[in-house]
Amino acid sequence: MQPHPGVHTRSLRQLNQTSSIMTTAPRVASTPNPAFQPPIPTKAARSPGQIGTVFFWKTRNTWAYEYKTPEGKLRRTSHGTAEAAQTYCKQIQVEWLAANEQALDETRTRRYLGGPEGVTLAQMLGEYAVQITCQKLGAQQELSTINRFLRAAALPELRLVKGDKGAVTIEKRQTLIVLPQAFVDRLQAIRERQPLTSAEFNILANLPIRGIGTHHIKSLMKGMRDDGLTDSTRQKLYALIRHAFATAMGSWDWPGLINPCKDEKFPNMGYKHVVVTDAQIVMLRNALAERAQPAYAVMFELALATALRPGSLLSLEWQHVDLQHGIVEVKGKGRWLSIPLSPIGVDVLRSVYRPGATRVFEVTGEGLRQSWRDARIKAGLPHLQFQDLRHVAATRLAKNMDAFSLQKVLGHKTLAMALHYVNLTSGDVKASLANAEAQRTDLVVVRSEADNTDENLTDSETGQAAPDFNALK
Repeated sequence: MQPHPGVHTRSLRQLNQTSSIMTTAPRVASTPNPAFQPPIPTKAARSPGQIGTVFFWKTRNTWAYEYKTPEGKLRRTSHGTAEAAQTYCKQIQVEWLAANEQALDETRTRRYLGGPEGVTLAQMLGEYAVQITCQKLGAQQELSTINRFLRAAALPELRLVKGDKGAVTIEKRQTLIVLPQAFVDRLQAIRERQPLTSAEFNILANLPIRGIGTHHIKSLMKGMRDDGLTDSTRQKLYALIRHAFATAMGSWDWPGLINPCKDEKFPNMGYKHVVVTDAQIVMLRNALAERAQPAYAVMFELALATALRPGSLLSLEWQHVDLQHGIVEVKGKGRWLSIPLSPIGVDVLRSVYRPGATRVFEVTGEGLRQSWRDARIKAGLPHLQFQDLRHVAATRLAKNMDAFSLQKVLGHKTLAMALHYVNLTSGDVKASLANAEAQRTDLVVVRSEADNTDENLTDSETGQAAPDFNALK
């Protein structure tokens, strides 16, 4: 406890006799002097939490000292000088640590994974993937990032496993797999294109959690930016590390841990505006047709016809496809959706139907990304992602479909969210205006003198003569 401000105590006995004063108002310690603060022993820095609570204050002739142990026991003494009180404080804390060293060791052992002192970032992210990543819709993409950390730390990679009842879990690869040479070459090409990012991954993956600071994260973000990675990619990795630290601090009983992801600022990403012309769609179609695997070209056509996400296409199974009624059931944003199919979509699915098959497309996400990357570069669209086809399809459908029907096709809960995928150009809007005007019968037709006509123009509804706009000039 601390003395009431303005009350000068001569001894601890007299201090205890002032309880009536201290109950009427809380006692506030005087401003601490850093020179007189008791040093925390080196051993104490390894223990969880604080090693007791210490208060110093100046009485009339002595320095009063109060120490409250973590168990709640209170020890009060007074000393002639501040140095003597400081020495006594250090002695008491060392004695407490010596008496409770075994209990502290047991506490450290009981902490999840042994605590942040002996766990590296790669190990923490691996455990985070098993507990959290498997529950996310974009689990495969996030797992690819985590596996990059695991490879940098020479740890076994993780893979997604789908159970019989549809539950998704993550498990370690028990045996070392031999990667195809094309995949190895691609990894090497990534390292060469992103030297700074690869170097930062290698450093961070092997650092203990307790030793990671804000400067490490800032260095990683700077390296990614200098390597030309987009703000979206940097922001996703930043959010992954931040949430992993938050999980460790909140659920794994790692007290005293500080989240290093707290100061990085990212620009407002806003919403994408994707514009692809008909000529560019033809070039993409031709580039995919040259691939050895025909499934990629079919997925492209189905994405344009249905606006389905790439994850929904990759996981699509025939048991969820009703070609007779033109309905397909997909899982999006954690819920099952019934999406209506257009006649073109039905024809595309019929063309790839195989009796006895489970999945509609027997391809992997990595194969799709690689094939799409080659096709978009060949078509002159190096930054177009496969998921951007959802914007392209929604925009094409919106030209001949009302907004509420489009919302049903996209599977969104709100109309506003569906409209974010419609990226009309000014040419599209002008064409819609011209088409709307051509279908109206209540418009006044204004002709110039060059029309060389003596026709009297009238309003179709009122029968009155149309105004002479030339007279208004």
